[in-house]
Amino acid sequence: MSHPATLKAETEALCHDIKQLKQKLGTKPIAFGDAQRLWNSVYRPKARILAEAMLSYVPSGDPCIMVEFEAGDRRVIKSDAVNCIEVPLSEELASVHLGTVMNQLRDLTNYLPSEAGA
Repeated sequence: MSHPATLKAETEALCHDIKQLKQKLGTKPIAFGDAQRLWNSVYRPKARILAEAMLSYVPSGDPCIMVEFEAGDRRVIKSDAVNCIEVPLSEELASVHLGTVMNQLRDLTNYLPSEAGA
């Protein structure tokens, strides 16, 4: 499991990059096809890795996850955060989609233990 401070820093850096991509799409200095390739090859995989790492800190009873299986330290979960990340980026909804992904990732950082407790 990655260190919480590292997860938080990497999440903030990724959210900054996604925000820039969202802004570029809005002002059109980047073509949608190029933005989509960047999302699919760089940002989506990193967002999924970070979300899955942070989900390990979410308690089993929390409504942001659905626990499918749990035995000891092992559990299999589903999450809207991961589902959102995996939705294909569409030109019509790209700005909303990217904003939602950023919000989901930032919300997950709230489950990370603080430095004092880490």
